[in-house]
Amino acid sequence: MLFGLNMTVVIVLAVCLFGIVNYLSFRAHIRFDLSNSQFYRLSEKTLAVLDSISNRVDVIVFAEPGRAGYDDIVSLLDEYCCEQPRIHVVRIDPNRDIARADQIEKQYKIESENVVIFDLGGRSRVVSEKDLVEVDRSPVKEGKSPVKVAFMGEQVFTSALQSIISDTRPVVYFLQGHGEGDPKNFDPKAGYSKCAAAIKRDNIEIKTITLGETQKIPDDCMALIVAGPAKKFSPQEFDLLRNYLNSNGRMLLLLESMRNVGMRAFLREWQVDLGNDIVIDKTRTLSGRELFVTKYGQHPITRNLHGTSSIMYLPRSVEPLAPSKNETPAADRPHATFLATASSQGWAETDWTHTPMKYDPATEKAGELSVAVAVERGMAGELDMQIHPTRLVVFGDSTFVANGGLAGANMEFLMASLNWLLEREDMIVAAPRAYDESRLLLDRNQIILLGAILVFGLPLAVMLIGVVVWMFRRR
Repeated sequence: MLFGLNMTVVIVLAVCLFGIVNYLSFRAHIRFDLSNSQFYRLSEKTLAVLDSISNRVDVIVFAEPGRAGYDDIVSLLDEYCCEQPRIHVVRIDPNRDIARADQIEKQYKIESENVVIFDLGGRSRVVSEKDLVEVDRSPVKEGKSPVKVAFMGEQVFTSALQSIISDTRPVVYFLQGHGEGDPKNFDPKAGYSKCAAAIKRDNIEIKTITLGETQKIPDDCMALIVAGPAKKFSPQEFDLLRNYLNSNGRMLLLLESMRNVGMRAFLREWQVDLGNDIVIDKTRTLSGRELFVTKYGQHPITRNLHGTSSIMYLPRSVEPLAPSKNETPAADRPHATFLATASSQGWAETDWTHTPMKYDPATEKAGELSVAVAVERGMAGELDMQIHPTRLVVFGDSTFVANGGLAGANMEFLMASLNWLLEREDMIVAAPRAYDESRLLLDRNQIILLGAILVFGLPLAVMLIGVVVWMFRRR
């Protein structure tokens, strides 16, 4: 009886100890990501947004399990829940829970399945599955299945959270009237619909404006995008742009080579030298028409770009202008910083009629020529914190963010620039996570060896262990 009582006490104590350990591990656990790709690791932007959540957020995964991207969606949301306990995720299969599915469709007025719904006290945002997974459908022409290219879940989910926890959204205007790219155009060369979709995913509202139809830039314009103008601006239009920037405005200029729209004199006022040339770098190209940018400057915009490649197409040089002798006071002087350059083997080609293009040391510059510049006037350290600085970003190419030019880190470069203009440095997020296809390739001999180990090796090992144990017990 004493032995039984002692055994009971030991079991009770063991159960209590087991429960205490599990409780403590649940409340104060430590998690590690030991994977090579760190596919679900959350960026600093997302962590900052999650930390700002003060109320319960319901997330409804209204999708059929087994679809492309479903497991990635669930795994990523698990990371959100671990970082922010106020996020509660519910999974609903529309084909199984029909009654609940009908209720969800009526409540959120959705007309399709396979969506993720974010709800904060009645304020909701619906994210479609097609916005989460980038799919390459070109193999379909060859009778093959579509290929998943990248997972954009973190960008889209964090944007959705922002939209329901923020009272206002920044407004960005696309300038029209000079042949600029249209955010509603789906054309591969002239359209910017993919660019506009990425901007909207980052919780930014898009509008368009034509300078001939207004006397000034609208007051709600937090950034003006001029994407690839083909026609010259009038003096009156330059006055509007100048007044806008002088009123602490923000502007993103995407300019094409071999096009003179009168911007050179205007940009010199902002310490930017716009070259009438094409930056060529034969060590950073495949066809001779594109420039693979791998060297970036030290700037908040390029913080997450180091180690990636942006691809520009026949860009023109855009360089910080050396300060003149008669400098203005520091607070009023624009500070220009290069963002991206060619390699030391690059040069600025001024005669693009030659085929192939060749460097002429007598008339052309060579070296690490800049193709993108950021300008700031009235930085936070120089002026009162209540006064917003003027900011300007100039690219020597516009095609790299058009529908057919998006490749490499192009979209990340654009969004980082736009978020810097909007003073949302904490919103500069990592690029979409590319899918890495891992395959185990074995030759015939390796397959035979693996089969022998599985069929004969493992059973023999178990048998050998059993024999050893039997002999040990007989002693």
